Amino acid sequence: MGKKATIALDIDGTISDDTKRIPIPVATYLNSLHKDGHTLIFLTGRPFMYAMTALGKLSFPYILGVQNGSDIIEMPKKKRVIHNYFSKNILTHLDKLYENENEDYLIYAGFEKGDFCYYRKDKFSAKMLDYLELLKALTPAPWESVSSFDAIEQNSFPLIKCVGQEAHMKHIASKMQELFDLEIVTIADPIEKGLYLNLLTHPKANKKSALEQIIQSYEYRSPVIAAGDDYNDHAMLSFADISIVMETAPKGMHNVADILAKSSNDCGIIDALQEALKRF
Repeated sequence: MGKKATIALDIDGTISDDTKRIPIPVATYLNSLHKDGHTLIFLTGRPFMYAMTALGKLSFPYILGVQNGSDIIEMPKKKRVIHNYFSKNILTHLDKLYENENEDYLIYAGFEKGDFCYYRKDKFSAKMLDYLELLKALTPAPWESVSSFDAIEQNSFPLIKCVGQEAHMKHIASKMQELFDLEIVTIADPIEKGLYLNLLTHPKANKKSALEQIIQSYEYRSPVIAAGDDYNDHAMLSFADISIVMETAPKGMHNVADILAKSSNDCGIIDALQEALKRF
């Protein structure tokens, strides 16, 4: 018997294929890892209900960090054990930044509220409203349209999401970095190809910090394997003892890889994890 590992996995592009779900061979292999005594952690930018479309068939206990670690949840009990939310106070400053923008941003209510979004419908173009309908379908709770975010009674939030073209999102992100003490990451949108997202979370709501919080809370002491495919995975991968990067990841991610895995459409995570475990 080899060492038992703590295995932290991204979802989109890492273990899920183009259907946005985990292929049966991958789900079967993950179940076998749990039976062999390894600890499974899933860290994703997805909100909880959307994460469940991928993970819903996994029956073993695992830890789930959604929205990059804003909520950390014991599964399958659905018990939130840690949350990292930011204050409503930043919205005034963000509104000033967005005064001359053609589109608006979304505010997520969080796991315990039902994963819905607060949004200002009148501030989005017709094309973007069509895109938002795709997002709405991923959450069971109805979204709340407001004329002003001042009307929201909730005082803290897990995530703000901005959507647009890559160059513009990077430009907006650079301005946000000057204004806010938040975690801000730009990634490709897993829902609509061609769009990019700015994800704004609490400074501790990033995958590396979430993984550290989980390891500390549960006193996991085994070697850590991490796998991912985008820039919001970079710090987590650098933290791990062995890092797996999918070959489909941006080229700038490849230099952090101990193991470069085949595409998630080819279930590449299976061979990569088997190789990682052999190295222990």
